[in-house]
Amino acid sequence: MSNGTKRRLVQIRQEKFNETVNALAHNLRTGRITLNMWEEEMRTQIRLLHTGMGAIGKGSWKAMTSSDWGRVGNVIKQQYKWLHGFAQDIYKRRDTITEGQIAWRARLYGDAGAYTATIIGAGDVTDFLPWIPRDGSTECLNRCRCEWLLSEDDPDRDGMKAVEAVWTLHPAEHCATCVSRDGHREYFTVPAEMEIPATIGGYG
Repeated sequence: MSNGTKRRLVQIRQEKFNETVNALAHNLRTGRITLNMWEEEMRTQIRLLHTGMGAIGKGSWKAMTSSDWGRVGNVIKQQYKWLHGFAQDIYKRRDTITEGQIAWRARLYGDAGAYTATIIGAGDVTDFLPWIPRDGSTECLNRCRCEWLLSEDDPDRDGMKAVEAVWTLHPAEHCATCVSRDGHREYFTVPAEMEIPATIGGYG
């Protein structure tokens, strides 16, 4: 699956998620569903989002490994934790919080889905990089549009290869941290058999 196809699929999946959570926010504020029902349905949508994003990042469902599913599961668990805090906040502000406020915050979970596509697409290469786009280490948090561009040399006699990764900006409104990282280079060596993606991130 080409990087361009992955980008389009990530955007389509985010849009579908956003439409669903907008409807859930409406149903909650109009009394069609309870807060518990809302949270349970949000959990379902978050699980579907991240499993789907993982498959997009990897290139297909069949390509997903047990290690990949473990990474996805860890992300989902953290999202569930944040979601429960969100539900508690809605309850505390139940008399004043608006449908628009609920929907806006719920859509942030859709932005987080692209991070899952990023780390699954990168695989073990993430262990060699100081930051990953959308990992929350920048002011733009999970809306980062930057990417690593990677290149590799031929393996040496010891069966190792050198890899260069360059942090690159794309046309967008970038935060100060992303701008300060523009052009940053990382160099590392990995076993020759390790698959190196051409890019990491760049979704959005």
